[in-house]
Amino acid sequence: MVTKKKIFAIVLVVLFLINISAAALIFIDIQVLAFPNTTLRVDIVEINTDEIIIHHDIQLYNPNSFEMILQDFHIVARTTNGEEVTNMTIDGGSIPGQTNQSYAADDRIIMKGELSDLLSTTITGIV
Repeated sequence: MVTKKKIFAIVLVVLFLINISAAALIFIDIQVLAFPNTTLRVDIVEINTDEIIIHHDIQLYNPNSFEMILQDFHIVARTTNGEEVTNMTIDGGSIPGQTNQSYAADDRIIMKGELSDLLSTTITGIV
């Protein structure tokens, strides 16, 4: 005759096996988050005695199979001396999986003193 302890042990073993199987399936389904491929294009639109108008075009490709939400692209351009010449924010948005998204904005660099002939641009944002 089967005792209550044996039935309890069998049920416990079955539940343990179900738990291990579910954990293995969840582990197999985990997707690694890949950061978007980013291309920044900076074009000089106009140069005059007072200012330089520049156009920023950010191209993003989401290599993931799921949607990514990006917020507040912060673009800062500096001279070789470290002087900040432009500081702007572009609103982000959602990028569906395995698609391209483009964000663009214009900004002005005010002509004051001597500008370096080389500018360094940094982009930050929230994923």
